[in-house]
Amino acid sequence: MRHLAFESLASFLGRARVEIDRCKEARAYLAGCVLIGATLEFALHAMMRAFPRTVYRQGRRLKGYWSLKDLNDFAEQCGWFDAEGHEAAERIRKTRNLIHPAWYASRK
Repeated sequence: MRHLAFESLASFLGRARVEIDRCKEARAYLAGCVLIGATLEFALHAMMRAFPRTVYRQGRRLKGYWSLKDLNDFAEQCGWFDAEGHEAAERIRKTRNLIHPAWYASRK
């Protein structure tokens, strides 16, 4: 089962990489930021599904609401991210969150 989950994850990441490169070539940087954030979120959800015991050992549940902040913190807590990886994931999250209309409207 894990092998199948890894193949699915790798396939999605490969496809996302192609789309991210297209955003870069088209200078569609905002779209690229959204896609990078979505890709990170998908990858972390997929890791949780591939390794549910890790989730349960940390006293968490697979189902339920997980924000990208929750996912990033969890990934660091269980060792999927080191400090540098966590910082990068948080930069991705914060950049992606700049796009939310409510955040933008509140800044104006």
